[in-house]
Amino acid sequence: MKFSRDLLEMRDKESKLVKMKRYEEAEKIKMKADLLEEFERNKLEAEMQAIIEKKEAKLRHSQQLALAALLKRI
Repeated sequence: MKFSRDLLEMRDKESKLVKMKRYEEAEKIKMKADLLEEFERNKLEAEMQAIIEKKEAKLRHSQQLALAALLKRI
C-alpha cells in the first residue's frame, strides 16, 4: 500500500515534533495524519474492490462463453 506524500510528510513531522518534546503539536499532526490515512486506506480498498469485481465479471463471462461453446458441440 502506497500512501500519499502528504501523509508521509505528516508522519515525519510528527516524529520530529516528538523528538523535540513538542507533544501537543505532535498530537494534532497525528490526529490529522490518522484521518488522512483512514481516508486513503478506504479509497484504496474501494479501488481494489472495483478491480476485483471487474476481473471476476470478465472471468465469469469468458467461462460462460467457453461453456456455451462446449454445449454447442454436444
